[in-house]
Parts: sequence; C-alpha cells; structure tokens
Amino acid sequence: MSPITCNAIGDIAAVVQLIRGIVVALNDAHGAVEEYKQFIHVLKALGTVLGEVYDLAKASQNESLCQAVLEEVQRCCMDINNAHNSIANFEKLEETPTRATRGVRAGLVLTKLRWHFMKASDAARYAKRFSESHHRLNSYIGLLNHHSMSQLLGEHHYHALQVTEKSRALRQSAEEIKAVAL
Repeated sequence: MSPITCNAIGDIAAVVQLIRGIVVALNDAHGAVEEYKQFIHVLKALGTVLGEVYDLAKASQNESLCQAVLEEVQRCCMDINNAHNSIANFEKLEETPTRATRGVRAGLVLTKLRWHFMKASDAARYAKRFSESHHRLNSYIGLLNHHSMSQLLGEHHYHALQVTEKSRALRQSAEEIKAVAL
C-alpha cells in the first residue's frame, strides 16, 4: 500500500473515505459490548440446557434416541469450547468502568474494534450453530418426554390391572367367607 500524500484530490478523497470507514467501524463497534454479553448469555443458557438434556437421556431406555442426544451434546460441547477459546481476552467488554482514564477508555475502544473486526462474525456463526443445536435439543427433549410418558403410562396401566385383579380376588374371598359364615 502506498502512503497517502494528500497532494491530489484523489488522495484527499481516499483519506475522507478512510476516516468515514473508521467512523462507521467505531459506530458499529459501539454495540460490541452488548453483542459480547448476549453471546456469553447464550453460551451459559446452552450449557444449562445441555446438562438437563444429558440427564434426561441417561434416564431414557431408548438406546438409539439416547445415542443421538449424546452425540448432539458432544457436538455442542465442542462448539462451546471452540467459541469460548475464540472469545478469550474479551472479558473486559463485560466490565463497565465507572471512572476510567483515557488510556483505559482507549483500550476498551480498541477491544471493541478488535471484537467488531475479528470476532463478531465468528460469534454470529456460533450463535447460528447454537440456535440450530437448540432446536434439535428441543426436539430430543420432546421425544424423550414422550418416551418417558409412554413408559410411565404403561407402568400405570400395569399397576391398575394389578389393583383390579387384587380387588377382584379380595371381593371373591369376601363373598366366599360370607357364604361360609351364613
């Protein structure tokens, strides 16, 4: 890249475009803190959901569904680890300095710009993947709940039949005792 000399109209126009680009980037980076916080929130929420789905899958007796859930959980865990590694060193975006020096504010602006240019697109890509995983996990939760309810209903039906049978046997015994007593 050749240096900008500002001797010609084209050079001045290039400088103006560069400055406008920086202003737009700074304006866009202004939302970097909120983007980062939202991304961290999504990571934490997905981690919670993964734990619950994993517990449901362990309790399930449907091996194929359990295996599918465990594979999805593993895939999500790898994505979460990669995303976490990707956003390392951006923790200061979560902090809200009350009385910051110019140096601290400048460092925060630089961190916002680094986030905007280097990590925001990665975060958007991971957020899309997490959203897709979340939809799949919700489907698995529905299936796991259906299988659990079917199993519970089957057990309930079995116990209801047992109670009916015992009740009938007791009634028959009571009638036999009553017949002998008369």
